[in-house]
Amino acid sequence: MKKVFISLLLLAALAVTVVAQGLSPEEWKFQTGDSLKYADPEYNDSEWKTISPSQAWEKQGYSDYDGFAWYRVTFTVLHR
Repeated sequence: MKKVFISLLLLAALAVTVVAQGLSPEEWKFQTGDSLKYADPEYNDSEWKTISPSQAWEKQGYSDYDGFAWYRVTFTVLHR
């Protein structure tokens, strides 16, 4: 469990860095709740809603939700 938590913290730090540098799409997939199946790259997230990562989810229709949530985004890393 500790490894999962640390991985999630690292992922959150990466997401903040990507957003801060303007490298992010405007909308990311978003799902409330918590399940390790969401981490599977092959997981079907087609039913997930999209929200902007630059605003709190409370301002995007989730004002009554207090708990875990997952973000998913796809981007291409270019190597120079």
